[in-house]
Amino acid sequence: MEDVRDKLKPIRIHIDYSLTSKFDANIVPPILDPANSSYDYNIPIQKDCGSDDICIPNLQISTSKWPDDYKVGLTKKILLDINVINTGENAYDTRCFIQLPTGVEYVSSNSSSIMNLYCNLMKPSDRIIVCQLGNPLLANGNISLQIHTAVKNYSAIESDPLLFFINVTSDNPNSTKLTTEIVIPISSSPELVLIGVVKPEQIVSDTSDQTFVRYTTTSKTDDLEIVHTYTLHNKGPSDAKRTEVKLMWPMLPLTGFNEQIPLLYGIDLPNIIRVSDPKANKDRCHIYSSSTYQIPRIENDRSKFPSFFEKFRPTMTNNFILQEQSSNDRSQGSSLPIYCHGPLCKTFICYIDTLPIGHSVLIQLKATLRYNHFQSKLDRSKPFIIVSNASAQVREIPLKFSNTKFQQQPIVELKVLFFL
Repeated sequence: MEDVRDKLKPIRIHIDYSLTSKFDANIVPPILDPANSSYDYNIPIQKDCGSDDICIPNLQISTSKWPDDYKVGLTKKILLDINVINTGENAYDTRCFIQLPTGVEYVSSNSSSIMNLYCNLMKPSDRIIVCQLGNPLLANGNISLQIHTAVKNYSAIESDPLLFFINVTSDNPNSTKLTTEIVIPISSSPELVLIGVVKPEQIVSDTSDQTFVRYTTTSKTDDLEIVHTYTLHNKGPSDAKRTEVKLMWPMLPLTGFNEQIPLLYGIDLPNIIRVSDPKANKDRCHIYSSSTYQIPRIENDRSKFPSFFEKFRPTMTNNFILQEQSSNDRSQGSSLPIYCHGPLCKTFICYIDTLPIGHSVLIQLKATLRYNHFQSKLDRSKPFIIVSNASAQVREIPLKFSNTKFQQQPIVELKVLFFL
């Protein structure tokens, strides 16, 4: 009886009989009774369903999950805990069906309630798991099972959140199919690191204090090349399919000059250099010229950059070539420069193609400073600072949906100090 699946219907037995004999002229053949030679028997299965022999189960289902949300690139295993309780009479051929979302694969199952839990995919290409919970699942029975699934390739995921549809059924007459779902939101925020290096760090034409001298010009008549290099690194946990980097170069200050001659010239499009892999064909930069662009605020944490540059904090102004204030002026105003804009500043936007976990790209800005013109027009008794800045934001990760939100990464500034 253990192998009988349908225990609600009686066992049907059909019998046919007939006589056969060899023909012999000397022997009289046997003759069958004219009554019917076929019989049908129904053997009922005792179901412990009361006097009416009709079982009415009352199935209830509860679920839990781990983790609470799926982190792209970090989460590999997803556990589904399913608990089914029968507070009614015996539930026959009770089964649980779990529909997996695209991108999630079945691994295994176990149960603390069933010695030999049997779960498998309905067919190898299917994403529906079926588990046999009992035949019958006895009255007041309680079944707990855990389904182990995994995401082996997160790029195959097609929707956010991940939805696991669960049905529990039995073959009892007029039984109600239980339906519930487990929802696991998807979170993805590749962490980008943006580091800046400037060459030269300082330009000192004449000083007796050599403590902070990083670079000294060899000739006051030579124009100087200034190179700002930003390193963009993806710390993960997921790949970045498309990253947007915004960079700003100053052209000239709003005040301090009688003529509108740019101090920086020879400014080309930023150069993108792949560090960990060959340059992708889709890496590109262009000049940004929208007049409606809203510049984000600088997230400035001075504690992260402790150096002697602290004493050369520039005043709040509308230019990126900044003259140092007196100590009295500094105590009354802000120490942060705002972003240059309009014709006085060149703004670039670079789009970085797929940046895998642990990979980096260099974005290099080059310009030439009119050094003689700079010296002749500005007050040589005070230091000046040339500042560029860059910010990066992941716009897309390698998923088939695009409703994931990404955070703006902190803005990084690079400065060149001039001691004239």
